[in-house]
Amino acid sequence: NFLAAASRVPFSNHMVVGINTDPDRSEGYLCVTPSQSCSLEKIVNNILDGKFRSINRQRIRVTIAGKELPMFALNEVFIGECDPSQTCYFELSCGEYPAEKLRNSGLLVYTGTGSTSWAYNANKLSPLQVEQVLSIAQNLGFTNNGTHLQEIAKQVTKSFNETLVFPVNDMKMGYVIREPIRRGVVDASSFKCAGYCNRLQVKSRSWDTQLIIDGQYTYKFPNGSKTEFSISPEDSLLTMCDSTVNRTT
Repeated sequence: NFLAAASRVPFSNHMVVGINTDPDRSEGYLCVTPSQSCSLEKIVNNILDGKFRSINRQRIRVTIAGKELPMFALNEVFIGECDPSQTCYFELSCGEYPAEKLRNSGLLVYTGTGSTSWAYNANKLSPLQVEQVLSIAQNLGFTNNGTHLQEIAKQVTKSFNETLVFPVNDMKMGYVIREPIRRGVVDASSFKCAGYCNRLQVKSRSWDTQLIIDGQYTYKFPNGSKTEFSISPEDSLLTMCDSTVNRTT
């Protein structure tokens, strides 16, 4: 499991290489995939001969109650209730902004690598959603200059979704609050429920909350517990680019 291995490598100068051994059932996005034109033996020889391009993927350092966890998040960290039907309640502070009490379905904090995965699907818009919004705008009197509504929706969707992905070596984290509740006693209407930062703090206000790193490691995060997420160059993971190691020359 590449993610499990990637989370436990403590040094940024130790390269981690993943081989996709089951390409029929797994995309192996972070792994090198053998093919008819480039066998596993050829890939290994290319690696040994240094015929590849490397890249440092940023990872998230996680601290709970002042203690650093022994692993990093390459994709994302999720905070949510053990029972997903229950509302999650916590205080969130991003960067220099003051803490806000929030109720929602969970918090996702992710890296540039993770911006193409779960976080992308949590944030993205569909052409149908955009088309419905544009249709409402049109009914309110806004014009589309004669362009077909579906075509505009596709263009807007593509442009918006492209902004969700950022480089794997970027020194920032993205975050998204899932299904925020903006009513009742807790109504942080002014809080930005998706954005970017390089440091983020969370204090649990629920009794049955958990923190999950890359879908691999789960920690209890009960009421009163505090966690901090940060990102720095020394926590990055050295990996290789699939496109260069797979070459046949």
